[in-house]
Amino acid sequence: MNKRCLISWAIFFPILFMLVFFVIQTRIPIAVRTFLVVIMLVLIFLWPYYLVFAFMFICSPKEKLPRKVNLCTYINDVVCNQITRSEFDILFYNKTIRINMGGWIFKKHYIRDIVLMYYHLYYYNYHKLKSFKNLSKKFFPAKNLSILFMMKNGKKKELYLIKNGKERRTILCDIKLLFLTGRISRRKNTKDEYYKMEVPDYYLSI
Repeated sequence: MNKRCLISWAIFFPILFMLVFFVIQTRIPIAVRTFLVVIMLVLIFLWPYYLVFAFMFICSPKEKLPRKVNLCTYINDVVCNQITRSEFDILFYNKTIRINMGGWIFKKHYIRDIVLMYYHLYYYNYHKLKSFKNLSKKFFPAKNLSILFMMKNGKKKELYLIKNGKERRTILCDIKLLFLTGRISRRKNTKDEYYKMEVPDYYLSI
């Protein structure tokens, strides 16, 4: 498991720590129990800050992503060719991006999220919307857009990017947008105003 996955899965450590503690607390000396309670309280206090940091790594490729992809590259549906078990070429109308999703389980869905985020954030930045409008799934009325995966074994799988005007992103992408949009807004200002946001702000690779 790579560093990004370890950092991401560590968000569940405080919960697991508490579950284990409550199971074994009656079997350990009072001094050890007190020490573990202090650690648990510290973890609970730090957990919200770590969540924001960890969500930047969730579903990120191994390499850095380009800052933006213009809407003109989405003239047609997107094609994604599998090169190796983890590497994929994303073929736009006039641009190709190779990404390595090594370490993640649902690679196709995470790639779909990344491709959709470029489309989504370009629209958001172009129209200079208020920051929390960034959470919307309904920027594109009556729009349909797909990504077709061409796998090495010859199989094909088509996933909607946008269907009937609604973005088809995963729940992880929704949470990532919620946490990180809020973080960027709070860092800039407490008001709900426009702040430029690009895909690498949400996908941090190491």
